[in-house]
Amino acid sequence: MTLLSKPLESFKAIEVIELDQSSIVEWFKVKGLISKSKACPKCQMAMKFIEMQDSLDGFAWRCTTESKRCSLRDGTYLEKFRIDAPVTIPAFDKI
Repeated sequence: MTLLSKPLESFKAIEVIELDQSSIVEWFKVKGLISKSKACPKCQMAMKFIEMQDSLDGFAWRCTTESKRCSLRDGTYLEKFRIDAPVTIPAFDKI
């Protein structure tokens, strides 16, 4: 994670593009564009947010009891897109 010069929530969209992938994902969470938590669709237990190199965004949700994995995009506006999430950031410059 990048050492930030100010709190993540105060970054404007145009500034976020310059951050590392982990910080960008955290910014999406802070802005409510992706979930901060997720329940397993199979057992309803809280899933763990993990780094996962073979996922499109480098992160995923993983159930600790069922070994179920979900994309961080599930249930978000990114769900139907296969583009790199940072490409969408300029659209949120007013957020």
